[in-house]
Amino acid sequence: MKLTPEEDFARFLEQYPACYSISKSKLFLFVLNYLLSSPKSFSEVSGKIWQVSEQDVNLILSALIAANLVKKKISSQSEIYVSTDLAREFIQKLLKTEASFE
Repeated sequence: MKLTPEEDFARFLEQYPACYSISKSKLFLFVLNYLLSSPKSFSEVSGKIWQVSEQDVNLILSALIAANLVKKKISSQSEIYVSTDLAREFIQKLLKTEASFE
């Protein structure tokens, strides 16, 4: 039996419960989508959301790392944040679910 997008997303959230609260936050989703396009430095991420303090950006990135949606890589000059395959799957399932309600 094929799952509907809603059922598929619900199963995903059962498996990765930390993603539920992230799916409800436009700011977290903005940062995650920004990182999906390519790896970014902390300054690139914090510069993209200028209304949020650097401390809050750090907390957002830490939460995304804890949820296994982002990995932090240390280069010779800076920290680089990279989205994971799980992040791509999460966003894909979320978008399919949202599209099913339109």
